[in-house]
Formats: sequence, C-alpha cells, structure tokens
Amino acid sequence: MNPLYEIENHFPDFRKNLADTVPEHLREGLARYVIHGIIPGSFLQAVIGNDLHGAIRLGDDDSLAGIKSILSFLWNSTPAQCFGDRVRLVQWRGLARESA
Repeated sequence: MNPLYEIENHFPDFRKNLADTVPEHLREGLARYVIHGIIPGSFLQAVIGNDLHGAIRLGDDDSLAGIKSILSFLWNSTPAQCFGDRVRLVQWRGLARESA
C-alpha cells in the first residue's frame, strides 16, 4: 500500500498540516521520517526526541521559530509511536514498513 495513502487514512490532514505548519525547509525531512523511517537532521532529531536543549543548540532562527508548529504537527498528524523520546525516534521504521 502507498504509505502516504495509509497515513492519510489515519491522519486525513497530514499533507495539509505538513504544508501549513512545518517550516518549508524541514518538511521533506520530516515527511521522509514519518513515512519511511529515515532519520532526519540533527535539529529534527532533537525535536522528535523531546530534547529541547539540543533543539535550541542545533536550530537556526527559522527552525527555532517553528518548534511549536512542528510539535503541533507531530501531535495532531502522526502516530504517537514516532515521537516523544530518543528510543521512539530510533525505533520508528516508518509507516511504509509498519503497514507492510
């Protein structure tokens, strides 16, 4: 099954929320992580893994301005198993593998 179709079955506003809330330069990395389990860059790793200190240390101004919207996107548009701590970040294999 198409992973984007699968995620939109469970989270109908995934694509819209990604475009509306996540800073543009972070969208592709975040989508690849959620759908395919590809570990994103260090800033997104820190945000996904709930490492506020790391996110602040690693983020540029545009990324830092988007922390609240990224967290809102994760909370409202993705499975809870893919974010919240470092273990979930590392263990997440993506919806493509989860639905296979």
